[in-house]
Amino acid sequence: MEGLLFPFLNFHGDFNHIHTGRKAHRFEIRAFRRNSLIRAFKDSQGFRKFSSHEAYEIGELGEKLRVKKIDVPVYHYNFVRSPQLMKDKTIFFQQFWHEGEALKDKVSKLKDFDFNQIDKLEVFQGSHPQLMQKIISKQDWNFVYDPSKSKVSLRHRILNEIEEWTGYRIGEYKNYKII
Repeated sequence: MEGLLFPFLNFHGDFNHIHTGRKAHRFEIRAFRRNSLIRAFKDSQGFRKFSSHEAYEIGELGEKLRVKKIDVPVYHYNFVRSPQLMKDKTIFFQQFWHEGEALKDKVSKLKDFDFNQIDKLEVFQGSHPQLMQKIISKQDWNFVYDPSKSKVSLRHRILNEIEEWTGYRIGEYKNYKII
């Protein structure tokens, strides 16, 4: 075993909704054995083991880690900010892909951040860690999820239906091997 695989609760919009659509990572490796050949892989896609330090630098894909799935959820609050802070975050990240006039053009076209531009949210039925209670009490914006504004392709709608019927997510990206 090289790591632990945690359920990932991706909160979105407020502290009462979690992103459960096909674009959400349902599980993530967040603890692994100390090994200098294990490195982060892609953008928030977990970790992999590389054959050497040079292999990582030249873009080798590495090996998926062998992990044990545990039932201790990670509460991920990355999309729980006011609409203005989310807009500011979007503008900040645009600079990584655009510059100069292209960046100015992209930023000028941004409207208010719309939390409903997502594939699927569900109401969170659990409780938050005690540590978060003070932060949650300070929420100063109102979020109302409107599923009619969700952007879900026909393909994903069909796959979502199959998942609801069977409990299996076809084609889910898994950057690990469960042992």
